[in-house]
Amino acid sequence: MNKYGFKNLFNFLKFLKPYWKKEVFVWLLTFIVSLLSLVNPIIAKLIIDRAYLGRDLGIFIKLVILAGLIFVISNIADIVSQLISEYIASRTKFDLQKKIFRKIDNLSYSFFQKKTSGEYIYRINNEAAQVATFMTTFFPRLLDIIPRLLLTIAILLYLNWKICVLILVLTLFLYIPNLLLIKKIMKKSQQLLESAQDILETAREIFSNMQVVKIFAKEKYENRTFISRLINDLRIEIADARLQLWSSVINNWINRLILAAITIYGGYSIIKGSMTLGSFTAIMMYIGQLVGLQGTLSSFFVSFSIGNISINRIAEILDSWPQEAEDKDARDYLLPSGRIEFQGVSFGYYPDKNVVDNLSFKIDGGLSVGLVGASGTGKTTIVNLAVKLYPISRGKIFIGDKDIKFIKNNSLRSQIGMAMQKPILWNDTVHNNLIYGNPKATKDEIERACRIACADEFIRDLPQQLQTTVDEAAIRLSEGQKQRISLARAIIKNPKILIIDEGMSSLDSQTEDRIIDNLRRECRDKTIVVVSHRLSTVKKLDLIYFLEAKDRISIGSHAQLVKDNARYKALFASQLVEEGLSLKFDV
Repeated sequence: MNKYGFKNLFNFLKFLKPYWKKEVFVWLLTFIVSLLSLVNPIIAKLIIDRAYLGRDLGIFIKLVILAGLIFVISNIADIVSQLISEYIASRTKFDLQKKIFRKIDNLSYSFFQKKTSGEYIYRINNEAAQVATFMTTFFPRLLDIIPRLLLTIAILLYLNWKICVLILVLTLFLYIPNLLLIKKIMKKSQQLLESAQDILETAREIFSNMQVVKIFAKEKYENRTFISRLINDLRIEIADARLQLWSSVINNWINRLILAAITIYGGYSIIKGSMTLGSFTAIMMYIGQLVGLQGTLSSFFVSFSIGNISINRIAEILDSWPQEAEDKDARDYLLPSGRIEFQGVSFGYYPDKNVVDNLSFKIDGGLSVGLVGASGTGKTTIVNLAVKLYPISRGKIFIGDKDIKFIKNNSLRSQIGMAMQKPILWNDTVHNNLIYGNPKATKDEIERACRIACADEFIRDLPQQLQTTVDEAAIRLSEGQKQRISLARAIIKNPKILIIDEGMSSLDSQTEDRIIDNLRRECRDKTIVVVSHRLSTVKKLDLIYFLEAKDRISIGSHAQLVKDNARYKALFASQLVEEGLSLKFDV
């Protein structure tokens, strides 16, 4: 275990701090049980040497009663200790899971595009529980093993120092092969954790994309993919089981060799008269405890190593994974308007490959504008930059009249509503999905938003209307219905800026026309940005922002752009023909 591992271990002790009194009580009970276990061999020695050989019934009865009391007290203390330990482990797991989730929940959006969800779900659910159990039992086990080991050795030295030295020499010599296995066991344990995480991610991905699996008839392929993950996991488990088996076999052989050597030597000493039968019985009982302790110590180091792996993996989340960037001077800010301005903004998902490059434009507050351009020109990137989902590499973005760098993320996003092409709905009621951005929304606000988004029509036909449960992936609703709920949810938020990023792409043109009319009429105080490839949508808006290239944007009404911009005409050529417009242009 390296210095970093020890640092993480002691850092995690803070999770036990709220329960330190209970933990100390567990340590005390464990220590008492350890001490009491050392009394039994002495009682056995006295029973044999004094009660049996001395034929003293009174001493025998007293010693038997004492042994019974020790047994009862030890068992009660052990039961109470385990109950308290389980309580501490459960509470520690809760605290740890809460801390991990809060950390992950506050990571940057880009993080979730780099890491698989299965990875952090596994760490929250499985490894947090492992760490909690490990941390709760680590010190009690240490307090049980070390004092018992030292006291047992001290007692054996007192009873027969030659036997004690023989045991220590045999143990040190014979346990060398076992120590060599620990590194291999640790490596396999790390692989098992990663394999279990991989299985969880594979299953999650398959089930989340079951529609695609069904459409492409890839059930057998995905079945084979999942089974291949299971086979890999099985191979690691078998390899780990072999190592564990060899470790167990070595332990058993070592213990038997030690016991055989001591039995031969002890029998010889009794026959020679240099040791009493009672002393030999006590020594053998202590040796049994010592052998058990050595096995416990070996398994303790293995579990310690495995626990340390989980601690380091969780520490990676808590200490290494970067939080969402926010300037130290950022403050809460109430937007005076929905004005948006980009000043020389550059950004790329990969180094030296910008999606937008030195881009500048301005949208006045209260306007409804269309953001259009060929696929891949960066339209969605622009709206994501406006809500600080990614940090820009150069330039400035102003919302209202303030650089968004100096506006707290939550403050900015609470005043911007977004409806996306692929709406995400929770496995909850329609009502709770609608008020997700504004839990205090009134009934009138909900009804108004549903009316603007033309969602009221189909909601009335649902079995329980607003109280109808939307199941996982919202498969009970059509894509168009999901998009209308998503749009209504954004409107209920009552934002200064409403962004619709292909958020009506699954609607028929008539419904979309009605929604655009509703928005222009009912949301005149808001800045509305519509990203769309549909001409019938954008031509109704006040202005169109045509993203021609990553560094150039043309602004004008639909009529102006059709007249003056050949690229714009080319982009909507087929739709212009369909609408019966006879325009002559060069492509």
